[in-house]
Amino acid sequence: MEISPISDVIMRSFLLATVVGLPLLIAACDGRSTVAYGDATSIIFATPDSVWSEVADSVHRVMEPRILTVREERTFELTHVSPVDPKWTRLRLFRQVLVAGRPEDPWVAPVVEAQEESLPPLPAIIVASDVWARGQTVTAVVLPPDGGATELAALLPDLHRHFDGRFRDYARQRMFVSGRNDSLLAALRAEAGFGLLVPKVYEVRQPDASTYIFRNDNMTGGILERTILVTWTEGKGSRPAASAESALEWRDDVAAKHYGMLPQRTGRDPIETRMLGSDESGGLEVQGIWTGTDAQFPMAGPFITRIVPCPAQDRTYLLDAWLYAPGKSKYEYMLQLETILDSFECGA
Repeated sequence: MEISPISDVIMRSFLLATVVGLPLLIAACDGRSTVAYGDATSIIFATPDSVWSEVADSVHRVMEPRILTVREERTFELTHVSPVDPKWTRLRLFRQVLVAGRPEDPWVAPVVEAQEESLPPLPAIIVASDVWARGQTVTAVVLPPDGGATELAALLPDLHRHFDGRFRDYARQRMFVSGRNDSLLAALRAEAGFGLLVPKVYEVRQPDASTYIFRNDNMTGGILERTILVTWTEGKGSRPAASAESALEWRDDVAAKHYGMLPQRTGRDPIETRMLGSDESGGLEVQGIWTGTDAQFPMAGPFITRIVPCPAQDRTYLLDAWLYAPGKSKYEYMLQLETILDSFECGA
């Protein structure tokens, strides 16, 4: 059977492109005429050079952690500028701006003034919107009168959690622009014995009785392929105990059978592994890099493979998600794939 009855409940939608260009001059009732620009992962950081020289290494290490894609990729791109540099006038119009200094400093005072609540005890992290441009978010590390690099460095982990959490919310909101496919979720529960929540823009097909493939090949803005495969075996001993190599071997099998649209080879180095629960009974996740099999057309991308046991069904599931996004920052799309995988549920 090539097409599942579940396809009856699928609705195909197209994501509208979110275009962020150079600032546009528009009429604005609040007096601000410039629209913020820049990517959601780009952060402009304004603080004096004297402070930056002491914290630069720590800031880059904490605020720009790497993720494994086709190479180690920064999750955020942070650019420092001195608030007395003429470039600051332009760079403060970015969508994501971070400033650090005392409440009365000219680059911090507008953020403090934009707060409706009183300033908390210092040092503190505060957030304001549309300070210098429309559609921007400005985060300020407000230091006490005698504060400086030491106080700023101590707040870096909180700063990263703040920026990363906000970006994760942004990525999840964007992935569901087409809507949640709740009808597909209900049909999967009833017919397949598992649940998976995907946006409506994803197509689904069932190439065999125990395999479902969910695919989004929306081409807006260039090549962008996102695929999630769910398959399973039944019966105790039908699959070896979960290990990184057993997961990769299983992925090799499904890639050979079902990834003909982009033939690929599963890489073994580098890989990252983690348990999905407190021990191996909760399942295992392996992340790595797939490469194309055609030497004339070199391709590569990241994958996330999970082995999930479901004793109530006497099943062991393989969940495999992979991305092909040449020339694009991949953090947002990896978060989207993780969100879909995290929605997986199995049961009797």
